[in-house]
Amino acid sequence: MIKQLTLHNFQSHKKSTLEFSDGVNVIIGASDSGKTAIIRALKWLVWNRPGGDAFRSTWGGETDISIEVDNLIIRRIKGKDKNLYQKDDTRYAAFGVDIPEGIKQFLNINEINLQNQLDAPFLLNSSPGDVAKHFNKIAHLDQIDSGLRKVQQWIREIEQDIQAGEQQVKQSEEQLLQFEHLEKFEANVEVLEDMQSRFLQKVSGSQVLKTLITAIKTTQDSINAHSEILELEPLLNKILDWCAEKKHAKESSEQLGLLIEELNQVEKDIDDHTHIVTAEKSVNSLLVMFSKQAELNSLRDSIGKLITNITNTEERLQTEDKGLKTLEKEFAEGFVDGICPLCNQPIRKK
Repeated sequence: MIKQLTLHNFQSHKKSTLEFSDGVNVIIGASDSGKTAIIRALKWLVWNRPGGDAFRSTWGGETDISIEVDNLIIRRIKGKDKNLYQKDDTRYAAFGVDIPEGIKQFLNINEINLQNQLDAPFLLNSSPGDVAKHFNKIAHLDQIDSGLRKVQQWIREIEQDIQAGEQQVKQSEEQLLQFEHLEKFEANVEVLEDMQSRFLQKVSGSQVLKTLITAIKTTQDSINAHSEILELEPLLNKILDWCAEKKHAKESSEQLGLLIEELNQVEKDIDDHTHIVTAEKSVNSLLVMFSKQAELNSLRDSIGKLITNITNTEERLQTEDKGLKTLEKEFAEGFVDGICPLCNQPIRKK
C-alpha cells in the first residue's frame, strides 16, 4: 500500500507531496494543474516509462520521485550524471529499460492499479469473458486454465503420435505382405548357404594346394639350377673339415705358447729367489732361537713373581714375629701379681 508520493522537478512539479489513504484514491483538480504529471511520475517510477528526459523540469536539477511503501522508501532519481533506483540504502544502477527485479517484486504494481481520466469504468465495458479472465487471474485460476491447455496440447500431441505410429505399422504390414513368398525359400536358402560354405572351404583348400605346388616347383627349379654345386658337396665338406682342424691346431698352438711363456716365467722367478732358499736353514735356526728366547722371558717373569711373593712373605713373617714377641712380653708381665690377665683368677702353682 502506497502511503506517500513525492515529486521533485518533474514537469510542472518543483516539489509536491501526496498522502494516500487505504482503498481507492482519486486525484482531482483544475485543468493543466499537473494531475496527469502525477500519474506519469508514478508510472515512471513503477515501470521506468516514459523514457528520455522530456518530463524533467525546465529549471534544471535532479528529478527525484519517491514513494513510501510498508515503511520503506523507493526512489527513482535521474540527473546529469545519475540514473538509478534506490530502496532505502540499496542502490541499483545500469538496469537498462527494465526496472531492477528487486524493486519490481517489492512494488508488485500493474496496469489495473492505475486509471487515467479518460479511461472507461473498470470492467464495466469489458466482455463477460474478459471479466472472468480478470477474476480468474486474481484468484490464480488462470494457472489452472493454462495447465489444462498444456495438458490438452500434450494429449493432442500424443494422439497424433499414436495415429502416426498406427499408420506406420499399417504401412509396414502392407510391405510385409509383399515378402510372404520369402518364407518358402528359407529352407532353400539355408541349403544354398551350406553349399556355399563348403564350396568356399574347398576353394580355400585349393588355393593353399596351388600355393604349395608353386613353392615346390620353385624349390625344385632352384635345386636343378645349382646341381653342379651339389656335386661338389663332398669336396666342400672335406675342405670345411680341414679348415676346422687347422683352426683347432692353431688354437692348441697358441695355448701351448702361453704355457711355455708361463713356464719360463716360473723358472726365472725360481732363479731370482735361490738365495732365499739357501738362507732357509739360518732362518729356521733364528726361529728356534726366538722361540727359546720367548720361553726364557716367560720363565724369567714367573721367577720374578715368585721372588716378589717370597719377599712379601718374609716381610709378613718379620712383622708377625715382632707382634708375637710383643704379645709374649705383655703376657709375661701380666703374671707379675699372680693374677691371670685373661680370667682375673689367681694362678695356682703346682
